Amino acid sequence: MQSGEQMLSIAGLHADYDFQSIGNYCPSMTADQYTFAAYCEKKTDTVFVNTGHEAYPYIVRSPQYLDELRHEIAHYLVYSRCDTVAPPLHVEIEGMTNSYAVMYLGANRDTLNSTGASFPAYAMNEQTDQAAASAHAGTCVVD
Repeated sequence: MQSGEQMLSIAGLHADYDFQSIGNYCPSMTADQYTFAAYCEKKTDTVFVNTGHEAYPYIVRSPQYLDELRHEIAHYLVYSRCDTVAPPLHVEIEGMTNSYAVMYLGANRDTLNSTGASFPAYAMNEQTDQAAASAHAGTCVVD
């Protein structure tokens, strides 16, 4: 947990463990039992971590925890370059965010792709990698 907080701090972010409060900032985002962590562009300095997630005790003690946070930091970095976490790059935003976390933040591709097996929107491929590179370069719209 300390490593995660240090990593967030280096990125200029902090963790908020009151996951239920995310709806106060981003009403379209609801706290649920399935989301482990989330970034809300209306509270730009914060990553919300869901301690109520059923796998939280396991994940927070595994290397997956830092990769989950890298994914949320990637949302923040895309936002900082594109003024949105969802630039119109014609790919699944979560897959692009995973690609960004792998390509620029050192996340483990296999760990993040395991989420893509259950939730296809998180799957990475050549197109999500290209979109991540575009967003990183500040090219946030594809014609």
